[in-house]
Amino acid sequence: MSVMYHDRIQTIVTEAGAQITVVYNDAECTPQNVPADPAANTKACFPTLWKPPGYSSQQKDWFHKYTVKSVRTQDLHTVNQDGTYPSLLTTYKYVGDAAWHYDDSELAKADERTYSQFRGYGTVETRTGDTSVFHKNNGVAVNDRLTLSRTFYFRGMSHNTPDGTGGSTVNLASQDGRYSYEDRNELAGRVFETDTHTGDGGRSTVRR
Repeated sequence: MSVMYHDRIQTIVTEAGAQITVVYNDAECTPQNVPADPAANTKACFPTLWKPPGYSSQQKDWFHKYTVKSVRTQDLHTVNQDGTYPSLLTTYKYVGDAAWHYDDSELAKADERTYSQFRGYGTVETRTGDTSVFHKNNGVAVNDRLTLSRTFYFRGMSHNTPDGTGGSTVNLASQDGRYSYEDRNELAGRVFETDTHTGDGGRSTVRR
């Protein structure tokens, strides 16, 4: 079967004239390198059961989940003293493995269900600023300073089986070790804990 191409948003121009540029992470999987067991898949690709055009039977194919690496916003209608445009760079780092849940959507046919429901990453680090960029303020070079926040998520991976029973129990523990909660399916996507730092590499100042 031929390669399937799908467009992804790369540039957005807002009504106010700002330009937003999106960069994605590279693909983890290749046709020769896909997880052997979909139930134990930890990569950013997932299986799908479907019947492609020209096929008489169902096929299992793998597709990539392209995650956002960075987003840069530029104000093209304002100019710094040195002639550059104001720019804000936000980068994302996904810590740990990707999680895939058995597809429990009511819209999925029973014979097409597999471990293809993306449940994200347990921890996402968000940084703003670009230390390689500076502008001059009254003749003095001013560099961006990186900020850092970490967000921990429920993913609903406890008892991840076709019928939602059996399997392993997954628990999340707070960073200070005081609290522990089961990663139940109904909590998937909710924020478990956030951690804000004084800067990239700095101490934690706010934890919730």
